[in-house]
Amino acid sequence: MRLAIIGVGQAGGRVADLLTNFSIWSGHEIVPMSLAVNTAKSDLMGLKTIPTKNRVLVGKTTVKGHGVGLDNELGSKIVKDDIHIIRRALAESEVHHRIDAFMVIAGIGGGTGSGGAPVIATELKEFYDEPVYALAILPTDDEGMIMAKNAVKSLQGLNETVDSVVVFDNNMWKREGVPILESYNYMNYELTMPFRILLETGEVTSQKRVGMKVVDSSDIIKTLYEFTVVGHSDIRKPLGGMLKDSVKQLFVKRTSIDELDPALKCFSIVRTSVMRLTADCDLKNVRKVLMIMAGPPDDLNREGIEKSKGWLEQITCAEVRAGDYPMPYSIGLSGTVLLSGLSSLPRIKAITDKVTEEQKIKESIAN
Repeated sequence: MRLAIIGVGQAGGRVADLLTNFSIWSGHEIVPMSLAVNTAKSDLMGLKTIPTKNRVLVGKTTVKGHGVGLDNELGSKIVKDDIHIIRRALAESEVHHRIDAFMVIAGIGGGTGSGGAPVIATELKEFYDEPVYALAILPTDDEGMIMAKNAVKSLQGLNETVDSVVVFDNNMWKREGVPILESYNYMNYELTMPFRILLETGEVTSQKRVGMKVVDSSDIIKTLYEFTVVGHSDIRKPLGGMLKDSVKQLFVKRTSIDELDPALKCFSIVRTSVMRLTADCDLKNVRKVLMIMAGPPDDLNREGIEKSKGWLEQITCAEVRAGDYPMPYSIGLSGTVLLSGLSSLPRIKAITDKVTEEQKIKESIAN
């Protein structure tokens, strides 16, 4: 799948930068265009991969490159006022000729991300026919009420505009007792891992990478709607194990018993993926599921994939699409799941209730 990504704000820019880096090193043009939009010049300077010409500083005359300080309304106004700059950057890339969809990425607790992401999403829906998705990164509880209010307001705008909102809950994935930068780097890594497989799947460059059941961009597009969560898990072989397997393949004939391990392994990975979602959800409320197994061809077991698909149908009562992606030179087997069609999520409800309760208290005090 070829995706044009637009990172808005600090968190959005960093995640977009990671995905751009993967696109370059993967050998597939899965991210033909990436853009970073920010009101803070220092955040744009900290990016490593997105081309300098695609780093758009907005609000130069208003905040002079110093950010909006968690001010959602100011972030929204600045992006609206400077939307022509973003529009020109998109036009110059001629991106619509080479992509399957857009994705707007933002940490929706900050001012620029929460205020600017819905504005950019609306612009994309107006000018392009391709689907527009949002990747919304929720703030943690300890980041305060201002960021919670920003998140609620931003989600309302995104949910009314985009084709699906993929949710990543920082509150669930934060690491306690480690430096904040290390914690954010860990969360960004866990967030981008499943998208690497999703984007690369279907962009087949050789016969060796054609699976038993190919999943392409149309399958992903048909799965995504309303709120979506993603799960990912993998098993990596140590170098010694890889050498041992190579020798075994040369001198030992595989038996039916040998084939049992890959089947169980596939099922175990998918089950673990559902336990490692980007945000908690009620599985019975899921309406569409996409499952992808990726790894060495010999480890992609049809029995394991079918068993995994049946299990997903059982626990979700949803429409399930499943496929495999052979990676001949991979050092491990991975499973990725998309759970979509969710009308709400427990974490979103918790943040919304928190904001609503605070508003009631303020009104009570005022009265």
